[in-house]
Amino acid sequence: MFINHCHLSADIQQALYELAYHVVRGNLKHDQASNVLGDVIEFREDMPSILADVFCILDIETSCLEEKSKRDHFTQLVLACLLLCLYKIHAFQNKFQLSNF
Repeated sequence: MFINHCHLSADIQQALYELAYHVVRGNLKHDQASNVLGDVIEFREDMPSILADVFCILDIETSCLEEKSKRDHFTQLVLACLLLCLYKIHAFQNKFQLSNF
């Protein structure tokens, strides 16, 4: 069971990496990718950790590139994901507050 779980996590990590790398290359808009990432992050409890690992890898890779545009695309994706997370937290808090009345 543990081996299957690790294999699945690696597959998910690879898929998230490829999605994010399309943004880095400029083939996909950061807001489109952040919406997808915002949706899939809710599928599994460890998804935020997996996405953080992907962002760490891309951070290292893009910081070494001479092409500034790729680094800019990466930082725009991270910012879009951060804003989406903050929006979801705020919406959850409002929903929680309304349900307590």
